[in-house]
Amino acid sequence: MQGYRGHQQNHGPNRPGDLRSEGANGNGQEPELYEQTNPNAALTLDLQSFRKPGEKTFTQRSRLFVGNLPTGVTEEELEKLFAKYGKASEVFVNKERGFGFIRLETRIIAEIARAELDDFVVKGRPIRVKFATHGAALSVKNLPEFVSNELLEEAFAVFGQLERAVVIVDDRGRPTGKGLVEFTSKPAARKALDKCGDGAYLMTAFPRPITVEPMEQFDEDEGLPDKLINKNQQFHKEREQPPRFAQPGSFEYEYAMRWKALMEMEKQQYEMVDRNMKEAQEKLEAEMEAARHEHQVMLMRQDLLRRQEELERKAAELDRREREMQTLSATGGRKNNWPPLPEKCPVGPCFYHDISVDIPVDFQKTVKIMYYLWMLHSGTLLANLIGCLAWFIVDLSRGVDFGLSILWLLLFTPCSFICWYRPLYGAFSNDSSFRFFVFFFVYICQFGVYVIQSVGITGWGASGWISALTCLNSSIPVGILMILIAALFTSLAVLSLIMFKKVHGMYRTTGASFEKAQQEFATGVMSNKTVQTAAANAASSAAQGAFKEQI
Repeated sequence: MQGYRGHQQNHGPNRPGDLRSEGANGNGQEPELYEQTNPNAALTLDLQSFRKPGEKTFTQRSRLFVGNLPTGVTEEELEKLFAKYGKASEVFVNKERGFGFIRLETRIIAEIARAELDDFVVKGRPIRVKFATHGAALSVKNLPEFVSNELLEEAFAVFGQLERAVVIVDDRGRPTGKGLVEFTSKPAARKALDKCGDGAYLMTAFPRPITVEPMEQFDEDEGLPDKLINKNQQFHKEREQPPRFAQPGSFEYEYAMRWKALMEMEKQQYEMVDRNMKEAQEKLEAEMEAARHEHQVMLMRQDLLRRQEELERKAAELDRREREMQTLSATGGRKNNWPPLPEKCPVGPCFYHDISVDIPVDFQKTVKIMYYLWMLHSGTLLANLIGCLAWFIVDLSRGVDFGLSILWLLLFTPCSFICWYRPLYGAFSNDSSFRFFVFFFVYICQFGVYVIQSVGITGWGASGWISALTCLNSSIPVGILMILIAALFTSLAVLSLIMFKKVHGMYRTTGASFEKAQQEFATGVMSNKTVQTAAANAASSAAQGAFKEQI
């Protein structure tokens, strides 16, 4: 406090009795509060020197209570009284009861203002300036050892905006297991208090919940001066005797020792309770570790059972497929059944296609969706052909679009089946990493084609949005038809992107990888008869050349 008083002599208002006005000036008029009490108000503090880097401003910690104000003091007058200490964000005055509140920029500035203006005489009355109680402050107990200020702030920021969060440490910087958090508003503090009281809020991996209580407000700066004590009869009776040591053998000494014995017994009882609580905590921690180990063992056992069931299911699937292959071999092998052509057709089916037989159960739904997506792709190309034909009928200059739409249908219908659907089918049926990568590469290109078709640049043979809007100028019915086709192309682009992500997610669960794809490619190339013959011829030629050089 002495430091503040010394600071005041340099830049604060003068203390002495020339400011203890009796209430009127020479003209018989009451001088203004600001002029009467603060003649040095034009002086200001260098506020920058009282700001800490990163410090929050205008918090509850910098809020002051001003009591014993003269009747009729306004908020403007109170703000002028504190004008020297910078801008105030909150000014409130209760004129009838003679008190008010003011919030300054920082805690240090508020401490200087309190030290300088406490007991300062305003209109003949010494005002009381002290820090207002923080109604949104909470005390936190049972904090784990490794909780920091930052973690404490992060944990309580979920309840509302914070002003401060501090882990209390001892004189050696070791955590005491206690902390305090200060919110900007009472509802946020109440929410945190209720939530933590009803539930078990854990700060770290250690499953001991914290305890949250309202912060007890203490005044450790001013304490209780004599001037604030009620001087009643009991006061004078108690203060008859000065501080002293009781004399042995006296009445005072006898009962003083009995009081000491009672307090010692209380201390021992508290220590015994603390020991019992510590033993109970250690016992609970031991039980918790044993239960944690048992829980981990149970999880490992469940994981092993799940993996065993998965292996048994895969083994049963492989056994089923092997039996089917044996049955097909015994009956002359399985015959191609796709595309389903009439028996009298001169061209027969090219592929064997049976999702329920070739594809594992977990992937059958995805493969079916991709097959239906290919059918939608083919149907959209057919609809595109019809749309371009209708456009050509109403506008003979659109022959290029009609011709390219025929090419889109005839070329991309079989190519899409062969280039991306069959690789996907084979990837799931044969667990082939190489075919997965073929599918991914081609399907990305297919997505790009869908985007181009959705845009519908005129002259490209696609009934996209640009072509549809252009056609509306020639024929509204045909334009509406082409808008529907553009919507189909857009739907294909969106669905293809969704299915690409889904297939990629399944690919990661099958154990496929780029290294396996390289191995499959190398194995497939070297098993090819043509490649084997070429390699043998190259090796033979190299050997003959080396033999001739030696000769």
